[in-house]
Amino acid sequence: MNPKVDWYFNKATKWQEEQIELRTIVLDCGLSEELKWGHPCYTLKGTNVVLIHAFKDYCALLFMKGALLKDDHRILVQQTKNVQAARQIRFTGLREVMKQERTIKAYVLEAIEVEKAGLKVELKKTTEFEMPEEFERALKKNAPLKKAFYALTPGRQRGYLLHFSSAKQSKTREDRVEKCAERILAGKGLDDVYKASSAVKVARASSDKVKLLSGGNPQIPKGDGDAVVQAYIAAMPGWKQDVGRRLDALITRAVPGVHKAVKWNTPMYGSEGEGWFLGFHCITKYIKLAFYRGSSLRPMPPEISKLKDVRYLHIHEGDKIDEKLLSNWVKQAAELPGHRL
Repeated sequence: MNPKVDWYFNKATKWQEEQIELRTIVLDCGLSEELKWGHPCYTLKGTNVVLIHAFKDYCALLFMKGALLKDDHRILVQQTKNVQAARQIRFTGLREVMKQERTIKAYVLEAIEVEKAGLKVELKKTTEFEMPEEFERALKKNAPLKKAFYALTPGRQRGYLLHFSSAKQSKTREDRVEKCAERILAGKGLDDVYKASSAVKVARASSDKVKLLSGGNPQIPKGDGDAVVQAYIAAMPGWKQDVGRRLDALITRAVPGVHKAVKWNTPMYGSEGEGWFLGFHCITKYIKLAFYRGSSLRPMPPEISKLKDVRYLHIHEGDKIDEKLLSNWVKQAAELPGHRL
């Protein structure tokens, strides 16, 4: 068992007992336990084989290449028609999990053999995906849009086609096409961060006098990237500016490639697409450093929050910062599931 994953199973949730039992069964098959996408994931030499996750009505094992399993017992579920490789075994009670232990192990062991053999799921080509009528009409009417769409990578094209076709009503599909047209024309994929240039925002922030909000917190336009974070730090008043620079440098050293942004006048740090693990902002007499999964850090940061997962570190003027401890917290936090805002 990986102690870094314990927090997931220690949470009091509807499917806690079932997931703990699934953990025991899967680990008995010789896989390594890691935390990915905020869920326990079981790997073979670094390759994902099966994952445990839970929903409102069930918990499940998700086999990454489930489409290649024989499924002799006909228990594998395709979540949606657009899911190509992964398949689930769903459970709605602890007794059900325990009753199927031998079957579960057989499926996990088969999944391991699939991985050892290097087998791959043959994915559909982009041209095989259905194009909704609403999008087809839009492409016929708008030649630049058509040209831009077919200039996208196959993966980005698939993303849009799945996004449009997943809407049940024609009006919803039309709205999605209209909202995405600008992204497509800009050469962006559905999941790409489509935003104004951070450089433009920083220039705007520097050319205008930055307003200090309650507690002396700088009011900085939302944006992604290092530039907008540096604009926030440059606007921090007095001694807080030097501390802000130290914090940013320490976080960047501890987590190379960390994703940065300013949201709600707060510099935030995380993994792109996976949420945020830390942020800080100015209070009248101190800087509040927030660890969004702070209750899982060891030792825990000292200040409590109304939110049970969050813990704070308050830095006052003249405080000596324990950089070794702080760096340790940052590294731990970066390995935990990100907080989505």
